[in-house]
Amino acid sequence: MKKIGTLFTCLLVFVAIVPAVFAIEEYGKPVYSEEKNYALGISNALLSNLGLFSVNRFIGQTEFSKISTESICNNLTGPWQWDRSMFLVNQLGHPYQGYIYYAAAQANNLNAFESSLVTTLGSYTWEVFGERATAAVNDLIVTTVGGVSLGEMLHRIYLDTYTKNQLLATFVSPMDGFNDLVSGRKQNPTNSNIRKVSLVIGGGDNGTQQYRNNVHYDENSYQTGSGGAGIDLHYGDPFVSRTSSIFSHFDLQFFLEGGYDWYNLVLISDGVLFSASPRPQERSWTSYGLHLHYDVFSSKLMDFSGNSLTFTMQHERHTSGGSVVDLKAHAGCLIFGSSTFYRFETDQSKDTVEKRNYGVGAASKLRMSWDFPRAGAVSMQTANYLMMALPNTVSDSEGNVIFSRSTLAYKHPLNETTSVGAAKTLTWKKTKRDYFPDQKKMVYNATVFIEYKL
Repeated sequence: MKKIGTLFTCLLVFVAIVPAVFAIEEYGKPVYSEEKNYALGISNALLSNLGLFSVNRFIGQTEFSKISTESICNNLTGPWQWDRSMFLVNQLGHPYQGYIYYAAAQANNLNAFESSLVTTLGSYTWEVFGERATAAVNDLIVTTVGGVSLGEMLHRIYLDTYTKNQLLATFVSPMDGFNDLVSGRKQNPTNSNIRKVSLVIGGGDNGTQQYRNNVHYDENSYQTGSGGAGIDLHYGDPFVSRTSSIFSHFDLQFFLEGGYDWYNLVLISDGVLFSASPRPQERSWTSYGLHLHYDVFSSKLMDFSGNSLTFTMQHERHTSGGSVVDLKAHAGCLIFGSSTFYRFETDQSKDTVEKRNYGVGAASKLRMSWDFPRAGAVSMQTANYLMMALPNTVSDSEGNVIFSRSTLAYKHPLNETTSVGAAKTLTWKKTKRDYFPDQKKMVYNATVFIEYKL
């Protein structure tokens, strides 16, 4: 956990520094950066590795940062491993590290393909030179693919907000703010591409159930209360005739809740790679495209993450009565998934060390809403994944994992910016393995919430 903590600590220093420096600039027309700067983009990405390594080695004094000539030679010449670090370190910390590389390149006007190469370079150099542990294949994959997703979204949010609120924009994307500071030039702002963003605050009751070979397991079956907050953001117009660049439109949801002996983190995102929209009808619009997803689900009872590539259909219809129907459906392949399990998690006398499965498979997501002028809005959202474990990621763990999360919600407007509502969520994971008992886990969540349109 020290690794992800030091990463965020390092970057959030920029949040305090950058706005103060911008504040003392002379008033006048800003100087915008327009030409590609490969040297600055690559050097800032690699500099972030040096900064993180220095914090880990000299402040945190972590064991994995005590590199040597031998560890570097082993990583350069020897076989790589499948890493089993903490789930959030691997599946959230590494993609965030990938965002740093990607944003460093984007902030210096490199295109998406070039920025992806910089992200791969940053991840590779970190795996080889930044850690004493044997370099990990899964870290390279998730840092690169997850970093592209997070990097493109956070970079675009920065460009859309920094002229209005530099502090907030730098908090969202510290690397963009840092690059603007180092280069002495600001990036061209976009403005008004964020279509809708809401802050949701709520709380409720969680019930958990666990079964092993269909036999109920009492220790992981309990009730607990919790409270939390989240962001729901929609960017860009999905109904333009043809997209001009990746992530011209995307959706991003992030939610975090906690309670007594309970936590739950949800990150759901999808960004367009390519889409086209037929000529609209009088009150309806439809688009079709290819989307890249990065989703993370982590709670006290279960976790799952997945990079997916899907064919996506999005539809919006306005009725004559003033109601609005939205539909967004995805179906495609799970490029790379991750799921935690314990060899003997229902028998405390045996080995309960956390293991990790990685795999490929299928993914589908659906999001629908019906918004009525005075009666409020009803919405439904579901995400489903089938992951087949790659052989030899963990010995004797071959099999498959099914993960699903579905939410049904209703909200009623109090005024133009505030709504109140209630939601019911069911999350479940089922594992079927060749050498260990099948596991099924379920979490039932009922909440009430307040939504503020920002």
